[in-house]
Amino acid sequence: YYHGYRGGFTAEITQGLRRLAGGGPFDPNGWNAEHKAEWLRRELRRAGGQIWLGSIVSGAVVEGRRVCGVVANTPWGRGLVRAGVVVDATGNADVAAAAGAPCRTASDCELAVQGSGLPSRPFLPAYHNTDYTFVEDSDPADVTRAFVAARRKFSAAFDVAPLVDTRERRQIVGDVTVTPLDVYTGGTWRDAVCLSRSNFDSHGFTVHPLFLALPPDRVSVDAWLPLRALLPRRTSGLLVIGLGLSAQRDVMPVLRMQSDVQNHGYAAGLVAAEAARAGHGDGRRVAVRPLQRRLARLGILPAAALLHTDRRAPERRAAAEAAAGDLGTHAEVAALLARPDTARPRLRERLRTEREPEIRLRCAKVLAALGDATGEETLLEALAPAAWDEGWNYRGMGQFGRSLSPMDEAIVCLALLRSARARPAVLAKTARLDAAAAFSHFRAVALFAEAAGGAEFAPALAERLRQPGIGGHAWLRLADELAAVSQDDNDNRSRNEALRELYLARALYRCGDWEGLGRRTLEAYARDIRGHFARHAAAVLGARSGCASDGSASTPRGIVPRPAV
Repeated sequence: YYHGYRGGFTAEITQGLRRLAGGGPFDPNGWNAEHKAEWLRRELRRAGGQIWLGSIVSGAVVEGRRVCGVVANTPWGRGLVRAGVVVDATGNADVAAAAGAPCRTASDCELAVQGSGLPSRPFLPAYHNTDYTFVEDSDPADVTRAFVAARRKFSAAFDVAPLVDTRERRQIVGDVTVTPLDVYTGGTWRDAVCLSRSNFDSHGFTVHPLFLALPPDRVSVDAWLPLRALLPRRTSGLLVIGLGLSAQRDVMPVLRMQSDVQNHGYAAGLVAAEAARAGHGDGRRVAVRPLQRRLARLGILPAAALLHTDRRAPERRAAAEAAAGDLGTHAEVAALLARPDTARPRLRERLRTEREPEIRLRCAKVLAALGDATGEETLLEALAPAAWDEGWNYRGMGQFGRSLSPMDEAIVCLALLRSARARPAVLAKTARLDAAAAFSHFRAVALFAEAAGGAEFAPALAERLRQPGIGGHAWLRLADELAAVSQDDNDNRSRNEALRELYLARALYRCGDWEGLGRRTLEAYARDIRGHFARHAAAVLGARSGCASDGSASTPRGIVPRPAV
């Protein structure tokens, strides 16, 4: 395990693996996934469960708003499986989506998707972790091309892994959605069923305003997971676990660790069993405190959760104290964002009296994230140097810390304010971009152009798109990807090139376009063999926003047809 809370069911798995094979999940050189699969198989059979090998779920059985079974494809045919309760452990909310439950996919609104991998499989089982692509799990063509490309990439290996290693997938919209503010303010839930733990292993860039005001770091944080985040809105008879649970996409690095997901699954199983035993099949009707006592005895949930109530924002006094601090911790900034009415007047006064430049800039960023333009002048001062500062190119594996430069952050904050005063400076910065410039600079300029630039920015954006090395990175055929396959296990180049081009094309299109260049580029990406790029380009062309300010979509979106691989 890289990280995660390792008590409860996860501790039981660890002990079982050591008894079975003498090893455990903490030694990368001795890690054997087959041992873990075998231990889980034995325990499931010992408990009386059945395993249908070679079978997949392809639909849901729904009566009214209750899920009461699934459509299963097996080696012996296709049929219905009735169930008192269904636990969707697909990791992609497949059953929930089939049942018509509200879902969201991050790439409908933004291209901030955690990097994916598909590693080789050594003859002697061992740990091999990769991050070199994006894969949209609900797109069969995309999954297929990922396997073909992986076999080319690892052509000398014994085999490739049987599952795509995606870190971000389709999610449900649950009764509650966990956000970074919930985590960093120490928020609690009356129906917590698990404690998750990780540092911010983002595998890409972020979109939440918290990390615009203060970039993420490597400090480990705890996150309580409420039962309501496993329950899709307007749907009963169904729980969703793993990467498909209801959380804003930037908080998923804290919730998605393997040791945590195992405990999530155990807790969901207890809820499902109780709901089925009661005959109503609804996780919402399961008594929470008895459930939590059992989870505490199992070590999955710290007993302190039995005293918790719903607390999603800190006390106003805490926010007031945060406004008087140096704004250098995520807890302080999160408290201010969670209490805007308390934060705004105090930050305005702080900005008026503060003399330390760095703290003044932090005040201005937090105010901008709150929609307050008091710090506009301070943000404009950050753009005064003619040259760009050091930017950030896309990085998946090992990405910690900022994904925007300080100058980028100021530009994006001014975009939030739709600052007309910033247009000349941002236009001047745009003119200095070429193929050697960092991706984060292109992204910042594009976000500003979309929010505050308008038609004035179209010629400059078009000129950037036409520069050598910037355009033409859509992959319309599998041969395009195979010709570009890198031997680097964590290659970032192809993603960096495509992201840069897509952000420019999107901004150009939304600024009114220039000689149809933005539309043509988006139309090419709408046919790209990489599902997230195709999905996003199609959403932009269809003006299907449906996006919240945190960059998440409120409803599922379709994917335009693309050539078979």
